[in-house]
Amino acid sequence: MKKSLTSLLFLSLMMLGTASFNVSLAQDPPKPPSNHGESGNKGPSGAPLEDGVGITLLMAAAYGGYIFYRMKKRAKSLS
Repeated sequence: MKKSLTSLLFLSLMMLGTASFNVSLAQDPPKPPSNHGESGNKGPSGAPLEDGVGITLLMAAAYGGYIFYRMKKRAKSLS
């Protein structure tokens, strides 16, 4: 019981320290552009997401295929 209580206390202190450390390193948000609030045609702001989303979906599909292959191989070896 004492060992599990010590482990729980250590884990909670580590998590609290990590959470407070991450918050303390946060940066201020950037200032809005000079034409903020004006009407008219404006280009998109920020980074484009098209390439990153596609790559992420491809990687997720590949990982899912690997997991499926591994499950089928394991089921085949068990029977």
